[in-house]
Amino acid sequence: MTNTQPSGHLLHACVTVSSAARARQVFSDLFGLPLVKKFEVGADLCATLFGFAGEATVHVYDAGPAAIEVFVCHEKPQPRGSYDHVCLDLADLAAVLESAAAQGMEVRRFRKEDKDVVILRDKDGNLYELKQRV
Repeated sequence: MTNTQPSGHLLHACVTVSSAARARQVFSDLFGLPLVKKFEVGADLCATLFGFAGEATVHVYDAGPAAIEVFVCHEKPQPRGSYDHVCLDLADLAAVLESAAAQGMEVRRFRKEDKDVVILRDKDGNLYELKQRV
């Protein structure tokens, strides 16, 4: 018999932003996620684990069964082409997209199989795939 249970579960995803205000703007104000914890990450830990000697304050937002760790780093690397993104289901997708557009964030849509795939790019270049909660 094949084991159909997953061998692991997502605990958190991580993005980097350039300021605490931008973290709050995206995760609390736009997505409605509560900030549950903050902690510091020093240069030694960054050098050992991530390969560069940066420092950051990490804001942890509750996203249901998983969390989103937002590294606030004033020297954010420049955005590059990437498939990296976080996908969220939202209670009111239309309201979030309207608010994001009003704040100058880029909203991209692609029609696929009678549905829109929606990607939001925040002001720090992070990508979020957004879906309407059903």
